[in-house]
Formats: sequence, structure tokens, C-alpha cells
Amino acid sequence: MVWNIWFKSQLKEDQLHDLLTKLDEFIDTFQPDVFGLHEVLTDIKTGHSPVLEHLKQRGYYCESIPFSPIRKKWMTGNAVAYKSKPAVSGSYVLGPDTPARWRGHKGHEVRLMFADIQTTDGKNVHFVLNYLAHLVPYNWSTHLLHLKNFNEFISQKTFDTRTIVVGDFNEFKWMLPLWNKRFQRKTGNIINPTWRLQGRWPVQANYDNVCWDSDGSLTLKDFQVLSKRPSDHAALVATFEVN
Repeated sequence: MVWNIWFKSQLKEDQLHDLLTKLDEFIDTFQPDVFGLHEVLTDIKTGHSPVLEHLKQRGYYCESIPFSPIRKKWMTGNAVAYKSKPAVSGSYVLGPDTPARWRGHKGHEVRLMFADIQTTDGKNVHFVLNYLAHLVPYNWSTHLLHLKNFNEFISQKTFDTRTIVVGDFNEFKWMLPLWNKRFQRKTGNIINPTWRLQGRWPVQANYDNVCWDSDGSLTLKDFQVLSKRPSDHAALVATFEVN
């Protein structure tokens, strides 16, 4: 499962309650082995993250990369929650955090997260949570740099098979096929897009994706675009058979 939960969903108690309730609903319904999350807030002073603490209480092992200062008190960033601790995990620098610099915070970098996950029958699956700079005019060059570094990262031999890449790519649906020749992909559609501006019409896009190797090592069994609220992005859930 992957979901950009939107930092604004965590700023007030009632919004946070709605978000945690929705996460519980997803857990109870789908029992995801892995959650990839974007825009998770972490308190700058204490390091506390209400979302991750909640997922830990639900039995998940959590790792996070807070990288972007926002609203004085908070850092926002990526996080992954696993049903069991991965065999290997880490992060990789994609490039500068231009929005943070525009807000007056220099020197911050955006990172993707990755892990090797063991199935119950001993097979190894490579999981990557990707996040590229969003598409606004001042951020285009940063987006292209992030994309270049992501392509260099994913071209490593390690990821030649049994690799799942999920995340908010911040690219329109038609853009990914221009560079993505290797992976199969699932996202939303014009009727049920994965993102709407502030959760409403008319501005919408399919930024969020689930990608996997085309070599037959993974078979997609089910894919769904789920609820957006209280986020402005939809959660995506995919079920794979590992061959």
C-alpha cells in the first residue's frame, strides 16, 4: 500500500483522528505487509510522529526519513511501515529540497527509501518508495535531477528482478512511459484520479503509482484506488504473487 497522507491531515486533532481512523480501516480490510507513506509529520524538537506511533501500536515496524522543515514545528518526509523488520533497508539522496529552500531552509535533501523484504517461503522482494519533486515552474530542474538520480539508483543490478517501486512520482500519467521502459505500472484514471487539488475538482492528476518488474518474477493479483479523504491523494493497494 502507498499513500501520500498530506501534511495538512495531521495539523489538527480532528483531522489527525480522521486520518488514523482511515489507516485503521485500511489495515483491518487489507492487512498490508508494507505501507509506503509520504508527507508524514515529525516534531522537530521531540522526533515524535503521531502517525508512526499509531502504526507501531498496530504492530508495524516503522522507519522514516524526515527531510523538509514546514510550519516551524514540523519536518515532513517519507516513511515505511512493515509487518516484520526488513532484512536490509536504507535511503538514497535524490537531490535538493527546493521548496524548503524557498521557505528559507537551505541544505535539505529529498531521499527515497528502499528495503529487502523476505516472504514466508524465503523469497526476497526489493521494495522502493520513491518521491520526486513536484511539478511547479521553480521546481522543474529539481524534478529532472531527482528523476536522473532515481534512474541511476534503480538501474543497479540488485533491482533486476522482484522489484516493486511505489510512490508519488509527481508526474502526469503520460510522462512515465517516456522514461519507464522496464516496469509495468498501475495508477488512477480520469474518472478516479489519484490526486485532486485540495481534495477537490477541477485540477487533478495521476501522480501516484505502483510499478513492478516485467520479467515475470511478480504477478499482480489485485489493484485498487482507494479513498482520498482526509488527504488530497488517494491510497493505492496492490497484491502480488511472488514467483
